Formats: sequence, C-alpha cells, structure tokens
Amino acid sequence: MAEIVGGDAPKIAQKFNEYFDSNLKKALSKTDKIAASDRPKVLHIADGKNLFKVDGANTIIDERIRVAGGQNTVQKAGNMLEINAEEIPNADPDVIILGRTTPDILKKMYENPIYAGTKAVKNKRVYVNPTGVFSWDKYGAEGALQILWAAKTLHSELFGDLDLRAEAKKFYKEFLYYDLSNDEFNYILNGLDPKGK
Repeated sequence: MAEIVGGDAPKIAQKFNEYFDSNLKKALSKTDKIAASDRPKVLHIADGKNLFKVDGANTIIDERIRVAGGQNTVQKAGNMLEINAEEIPNADPDVIILGRTTPDILKKMYENPIYAGTKAVKNKRVYVNPTGVFSWDKYGAEGALQILWAAKTLHSELFGDLDLRAEAKKFYKEFLYYDLSNDEFNYILNGLDPKGK
C-alpha cells in the first residue's frame, strides 16, 4: 500500500514495521520466559455493549494475549463469539479486558452478578482497552502500542521500567504527526473520546 501511495510512504512504512517489531521483541524478551502455569487467564470482551461477545483462539487478540504473557480463556477459534452466562464461572478469568468501552461500562462489569465471582472481578483486574484514533486492540497502527500496554497490564512487575505515556507520545508524534497531551493520553487509556467524554 505504501508503494501505491508513493512519496515518503515506503520509508514511513518501513520505520513503522521496525517500530512494531521492536515492541514485539521488547515484550517477548520478558514474556517468553513465563511458564504456562504462571500465565494469567485472560478474557477479552470484544465490545463493552455486550459482555458475552468475546474473542477466541486463532485471532490477533489471541496472539496479543500470548505475546503479553497471558493465555486466552476462550479456546474456540474466532472473533466476536457469543458465549452464554454459564461459561463465565467455568472460565474464571484472572484478567478481563473490555474492548470498545468506557468507564461506565467498567462499573457495570463490577456490578454484574454473572462476573462477580470471577478472580478478575474479585481482584480488581478488569481493564478498559485503550482507544485512540482507533481501538488499540483491533487492526490499526496503534496495535504497536497495544503490545506494550497488554504486557505491562498483565505483568507490571516485569515492565516497571516501561513508560507507556512516553511511548504513546513518541508514537503519535512520529507516525500520526500529533503532539499528544497528558490529558489526551489519560482519555485514551480510559476509552474516552478526545474531549474526555
């Protein structure tokens, strides 16, 4: 695509690929050593509007969970799979990540009786997936940041030296030509729009 666009696009695409690969290596240099028994079980809810629509195996989400040092609780292949309420207690995720959502839906998750008994809710390990130009967990360029965010979220003890705000500011400046403010970074982390709503 960069070649079709022409101009500086191929050089920018190459620089982006190198950045993405470098983040992948940065995460894997620590998470590859994690034993299967120490990898938290992660449930990725595809859309906060439906708490039973999840992402399963053989997907980009599944691969990112693995790279971040986790294991997907959903072993059925595919994106946006519908699961039923009975499957949640059996899956008993250690971590829940809510895609396409906002803090008010995060609050509803903690109040949902079906999820209440899970380790993720009991241990307050339910997270809103960041959303910037596009949701970081989907198929946009910000997936390069998702790798780092997910690794730090699942294993903060291994990634204590990772300054995600600095990484995000660098990324938005270099690839999107935008100076990201501290407030905007916080909005992104909480799935809010550019005005913080």
